[in-house]
Amino acid sequence: MTNKNNYEIIINDASSDMGIPSYEGKYKHKPGEHFVYIPVSFIVSENRAYICVTDSDAPTERILDFSADEIRDTLRKTYLYHLLHFGKELTPAKMTLRIDGQEYIYDDTTSNFPFMFSMLRVPSDFHLTSFAEELILKIIKESKSMQFKKDEYACLYAFLGGLGKEHYNDQFIYFWTAINAYYNLIAKEYNTKLGVGLDADATYQLLDENDQKTIKRILSLGGDEKNMHALSLLYSRDTTIKKARPTMLRNFDPNAVKDRRSDENFIIITMSTWFCEWQQWEDMLHSLKTLDANDEHLISLKESIFDKLRFKHIDPYAWVTFKFPYIFRCNSFHGSRAYLAFAGYNEPELKMVQGMCYAMRDFLNENIKNVFEKELLNEDAYKKIRFMCANYQNTQYESDAVQRFLKTLR
Repeated sequence: MTNKNNYEIIINDASSDMGIPSYEGKYKHKPGEHFVYIPVSFIVSENRAYICVTDSDAPTERILDFSADEIRDTLRKTYLYHLLHFGKELTPAKMTLRIDGQEYIYDDTTSNFPFMFSMLRVPSDFHLTSFAEELILKIIKESKSMQFKKDEYACLYAFLGGLGKEHYNDQFIYFWTAINAYYNLIAKEYNTKLGVGLDADATYQLLDENDQKTIKRILSLGGDEKNMHALSLLYSRDTTIKKARPTMLRNFDPNAVKDRRSDENFIIITMSTWFCEWQQWEDMLHSLKTLDANDEHLISLKESIFDKLRFKHIDPYAWVTFKFPYIFRCNSFHGSRAYLAFAGYNEPELKMVQGMCYAMRDFLNENIKNVFEKELLNEDAYKKIRFMCANYQNTQYESDAVQRFLKTLR
């Protein structure tokens, strides 16, 4: 029969009388044919944590070197709870293990201390938007294996990972990864709602099978560009954006020579110049969010980029936060653009990447909580995206029945 161990882990002189447990749960693992549930709990105060584990079947030597599975799982939860609750990292300077009345002290003189290492770094001058207690508990309860399968955790961890990166090029990779996961979640929820809506639509059900498939293809979200447009639409500050057919780099002039790469290079060069003119990023975000028509920077942006590409009703906030980073991402992630390994202090491209990172970080900090809510899209948001999809591509070659159905959504 396996011996059971009850033990405590004290981080930075915490104690069991600090208050009610921040978290109480069970670690689930399968050492043999059956699952075993190990009760775990912890109490967290600022930069201190008290952890209690009962009925552990881990060998004592694995508890002593902190390699027991339930220790690693509980430390992950403890670290994440502290980060989301206090907006800063839990940094162990000393850890005490109590097992069977014996105390073991660990500190930075101990090999492999502190055993669980945070890969995250929250800058001291950055305020992480606080999470409601109920939402924090919902987030930390998920097992590590399940977190790796869900886009919401990919979104959260990429955002948190980007906060502590020293160089803007690295921040960009993490923040865009988070936004990518964000619009994947929107696409999944939207497509689910669309399927339910079409199944209940009597007009849709009367159409033949080919027309039904065509409508589903047109109205569904899928692919980075279409999903990114949906995200841009939802977080636009300009209510007139829904009047425009969403597009990235399609020139509306049928007689123009269409050179996508030429347009991309023009945008990148223009945006580098535009970002270099800004001194305070907070001022930039304020202008983008309030859409101050008198702001000379926004006037310059609209005239230099939107007019050339014949965009109409483009929202500057959505452009800078999603659409321009998407263009840059396509070049960078696909290997068409060399990593900026060496940069001068006043490098235009560095300034450009810094501006994009600031805008994406601001958006994610405001909205990252949404991905863990029960419903990411309310009915109004769902209808906006459906409207966008109905107008997304030229449908002149579709059947009359398809055209009539789409017109009801426009």
